[in-house]
Amino acid sequence: QLAASCDKFTTNREPSTMQSNNLQYARQNSTRPASLRLMIIIAHVLLFQHVTQSFTSTLTLFPPPKIKRHETTVTSTSTTLLLAKKKSFSQRKKNRGRKMTRQPPPRNSPHNDDDDDDDDDIPIDRWEPTTATGDDIEQKNTMSENGSNDNNDDENEVKRQASELIQRQRKSVDTLTHIRNCIDSLPSDELKQRLSLPDGKIIIDNFLKDPNLVDELRAETISLYENSKLATLELGSGEYGGAITGGESYVDSPRCVEFVVSLTKHLPSHVSEELNDGASEGRALTFHRSARESALALLLGGDAAVMEGEEEESATRAFEFVNSSDDDVRMVSVVYYLVPESWDESCGGGLTFQEEGEERMLAEAKANRLVVFRSDGCLHRREYWIGKEGIDYGSCIVVHLVKKQG
Repeated sequence: QLAASCDKFTTNREPSTMQSNNLQYARQNSTRPASLRLMIIIAHVLLFQHVTQSFTSTLTLFPPPKIKRHETTVTSTSTTLLLAKKKSFSQRKKNRGRKMTRQPPPRNSPHNDDDDDDDDDIPIDRWEPTTATGDDIEQKNTMSENGSNDNNDDENEVKRQASELIQRQRKSVDTLTHIRNCIDSLPSDELKQRLSLPDGKIIIDNFLKDPNLVDELRAETISLYENSKLATLELGSGEYGGAITGGESYVDSPRCVEFVVSLTKHLPSHVSEELNDGASEGRALTFHRSARESALALLLGGDAAVMEGEEEESATRAFEFVNSSDDDVRMVSVVYYLVPESWDESCGGGLTFQEEGEERMLAEAKANRLVVFRSDGCLHRREYWIGKEGIDYGSCIVVHLVKKQG
């Protein structure tokens, strides 16, 4: 029947080239026995089934991607539930205030089931104050207070340091100004006239007008000795000296530094135009009577009082110039004495100048006395410091003014 149908189908159409070949093939098969044609049909059916199963397995191995489709339909029941849960802003605000003002349930008690159902919408942590919580709050408050106190202490410390700095600056300015005023009050014409001579010299008493400043200067020179800032000048003399410098050493003797600075800056204009008003050499000298007696007892042995009397009669220094070479630029020397008011000629420490011939002039050490002389022309001798009972310390500040270079 299949063959007959194929013959009928092919006879009703105008065959193409491929169809003609198929038709010729079918006609050839029609002449074959029926058993053979049946076998061919069965083979075609089996081949079709095999191809169909292979295609199905291929689809199983590579399934097509699943496309999710969003459901857009909402039933009337679900819409009603959503609208029922949605509340206005005022209602939510009212419920939130009711929850915040509600008293928490007691510990170990079940939750009150009679509460409004609105409590289930937003979870709320329920708690009650305990002793531990109170202690934590008190500890935090204490820590906060301690932190505030620490901050206040730091602020007070900063203010204190700032105040001290301002006071030191004011004190420094006042000292420099006072010394300058004292220098400007000196007789400039007499200074220039006397120090223009090769062996010129002048003595000025009561140089500084502020007694407190004089006391501060004397206290600083003693402090330099006590803090080991000065070195021994001569063994057994009880005299100690050291340079007065600024920079890091300023804190050791600020008033002495300011004295040297102001003297260097303002005195040259009253003495000579050859002096440099930006450079000088400043030194502090301090005498300690007890140190002198101890040194003499160690060196000579015996009674210190007897040795002190013998020392007074025999010990003298030679006359000398401060500037003894052409390379030395020191031109004018200034000695400012810082001794007690009770210091007299017997206590030593003065300067003896060699005059013409055998004449000598003694400029004894005296409180608040300024001695100015030519470094390169005045032949002088430094007298030993001796002191006396009840007066252990004596000191002075020595400043050498230098020539201009070039």
